Amino acid sequence: GLGGLNAEQARLQDALRRPENAEALGKVLFINSLLYRKGISWTKIFSDLEGVMPYNVRLISIRPQVNARNEVLLDMVVGAQSLPPVIELLRRMEGSPLFGSTEVHNTQPPSQTEPLYRSRVTVNYGQKL
Repeated sequence: GLGGLNAEQARLQDALRRPENAEALGKVLFINSLLYRKGISWTKIFSDLEGVMPYNVRLISIRPQVNARNEVLLDMVVGAQSLPPVIELLRRMEGSPLFGSTEVHNTQPPSQTEPLYRSRVTVNYGQKL
C-alpha cells in the first residue's frame, strides 16, 4: 500500500544522501537541469527516438550526457536480432533533423544470457532545437 511506497521512497532518498552516492546524484541532477534548460524532457527524448527506432530494434539503456560544447549526447545501448536493423536506426537518426551525427562504439554478439546483438551508440541530440 501507500505506507510501503512511502517507506521505499524514504529508503531510496537515504541511499541517495550517502556520500558515495552524492556525486552520482549531483551528476544526474546536473544533467537533468541542463536537459530542462534546453527544453528537453525524458518524454520528448523517448518520443523522438520512437520516431526513428525500427520496430525490430530494442532500446536497452540510455544515458544523456552533455559534452564540452554544451550539446546533449545520448549514450545508448540498443539490441537487435541482427545488425542491419541497427544500421537502419543509425541511417534514420542521421537523416532526422532532431538528431546529429552518430557513432557506434562497440557491438557484442548474442550470448547465452543475452539473445540479441548489443551495440553501444552515441548520437548528438536536439542540436536543431
